[in-house]
Amino acid sequence: MNSDYQPPYYGSDKESPFCSAALFMGILAILSAYTIVFPILFGCLGLLFAHLAKRRRRPLPGNASIGVTTAIIGICLSVVIFITTLVQLPANLKNPEFRQQFNATYKELSGQTFDELLEQNGIDLDALLEKY
Repeated sequence: MNSDYQPPYYGSDKESPFCSAALFMGILAILSAYTIVFPILFGCLGLLFAHLAKRRRRPLPGNASIGVTTAIIGICLSVVIFITTLVQLPANLKNPEFRQQFNATYKELSGQTFDELLEQNGIDLDALLEKY
């Protein structure tokens, strides 16, 4: 018997670092879903890293496929939260308690209330809210 026999080498069994990067970016996309820009950035990076991991292997490796899923979920969740906020904002601004709290928070951040900012720019918020 030949003791020097080695099985053929088909490539590394270890996953590419791109697989882990895709998973990490997908998780960050979900965790940052309440912001607007970050989940889209992290989700796109996750999809890019998954694509780069696939270039090395034909089937998508495990962490990369989970990364693609989490990236897509993060992007979709961010879009749904953003659209929901835009749809509910006019109704919330009609509520005097919410509007007072919103103005107080805006004043802490910028030094003037949101209503003052709109008045400076010639926008009548009450007239706009009547349409909704």
